[in-house]
Amino acid sequence: MSWWALPSFVGMLTALYAALNSNKYVRYPANLYFSLLSFLIAWWCMGQWIVLPWEIYSYRYFFAKLQYIGIAFTPFMWLAFALSYSDYNHWLRKYQTVLWILPGITVFAAFTNDYHSQLWQSFQVIPGQLASQIEYGPWFQVYALCAYMVVLAGTVILILRIRASSGHWSQLLAVSCAPVFVLIANMAYLFDLNPLPVDPTPSGFAIASLIALVALRQKLFSVSLVARREIFRQLADGIIVIDHRLLIVDRNPSAQKLLNNELAIGETIDTLLPAGFLHKPENESSQMRLGGLWLDIRFSSPLNLNNHSYGRIVVMRDITQEVATQETLIQTQVQLKELNNKLDHMAHIDELTGLANRRRFYEQLNHAWSISQQLNNDLSVAILDFDYFKQVNDTYGHQTGDRVLSQAAQSMQHQLNEMDLLARLGGEEFALLLPGRDLESALHVADRIRTALTREVFMANEGTQFHISVSIGVASLLSAKGSADLLISKADEALYYSKQSGRNAVSFARMDGEIRRYPLATRSQ
Repeated sequence: MSWWALPSFVGMLTALYAALNSNKYVRYPANLYFSLLSFLIAWWCMGQWIVLPWEIYSYRYFFAKLQYIGIAFTPFMWLAFALSYSDYNHWLRKYQTVLWILPGITVFAAFTNDYHSQLWQSFQVIPGQLASQIEYGPWFQVYALCAYMVVLAGTVILILRIRASSGHWSQLLAVSCAPVFVLIANMAYLFDLNPLPVDPTPSGFAIASLIALVALRQKLFSVSLVARREIFRQLADGIIVIDHRLLIVDRNPSAQKLLNNELAIGETIDTLLPAGFLHKPENESSQMRLGGLWLDIRFSSPLNLNNHSYGRIVVMRDITQEVATQETLIQTQVQLKELNNKLDHMAHIDELTGLANRRRFYEQLNHAWSISQQLNNDLSVAILDFDYFKQVNDTYGHQTGDRVLSQAAQSMQHQLNEMDLLARLGGEEFALLLPGRDLESALHVADRIRTALTREVFMANEGTQFHISVSIGVASLLSAKGSADLLISKADEALYYSKQSGRNAVSFARMDGEIRRYPLATRSQ
């Protein structure tokens, strides 16, 4: 192997070392781009030393194509690293696809050059010469110009980022010198100013890699005291440092903003905070309202040096939005509870009469049936249907019919106690749930309702007065042992019997099939 392969071999090794150890010295996610950059440089350098011993055209031409993977992507990876290190990751994520278009085209041009000669117009291997004789095509000129601009842009971005924090001259020197050596070597080669028998660009990479290696070993790209100071300055939370006499010795801009620039070095902090705040346990959160802001305030444990307490750190966080959100959440929960109650009411209450609806009635019936089975209590039901109610709607109109149902519901409700449940099943059909009542008691209640409705005076829109009657069927638990559905079925049979036997009547049905009409105390048509 020619000794001229040594610089590119050294460049490959140092680049590989930098790639494998970047996570130790460069913060995430910039370390990922730095690793990829170093691998690409190692690939570029390997592409030189691996072909120098050979003068076979096909061998050199093949590895020249492979080498372009490193050549094409290295400048753009340098820019990606610069953007990531300078905290432009959001921009990098957004435009990352665009960034790789040009190097992707260049690699494609290298592997398809035989068909268009846009990258190399001629590629010759001269016996006795280490370097291949290459005449570059139009696309190479475009790529080279873009690559120089990209390297320059990445270098400027890094310089501006590092220069923003004082005390980083070593970083600044490393970032400035490393790409300069590569650019000088590459430009000397492209403009025929190269005194060496080989492309000096990998030699430039060897020098740049050594500079990067030294920079990494010295942790020039890690978080330093200056970086910590920068973090302290840029924190969104307010930070105040006080000494053992409660005097303010330092504060960041966020603390000044939260306290309306009322923080002066040397001022005592107890003039800004309410009495008792300084005596709270360490790291205990306290809230206070200051002006139009709500602040969350925490005190660190005492700062000790050589077993001597010399101060504390006060951390302030603006929680105004959180408090407002919490208040809004509480209000929303109250409104949601009210809405749920309203929905529950709508789901169980008949809108026209205000009575329980069909769903509510059957829920209560099943519950009452279960209790009566467990405790052996009486349970009765009644089904009510207004007589000739269609004639009311046809004669006086549906609005009058609705008013009749509502008025009748109120009249029936007055005949019941708080344990009884009156429900509208639909149309002019109603139901009574009478827990704790035997058949005799249930019949008495039903007839009382029938009598009250017969005496009720109803009025049409034009002032015409009229009366209505109701037919009722009653069934009791003891007369319908089996199920709640059977109880309803027996009450329906009794209702049908009342209708068939002249209406305006109360009837009851027994389990053995007997259906009888209840004696009426008062009969009014």
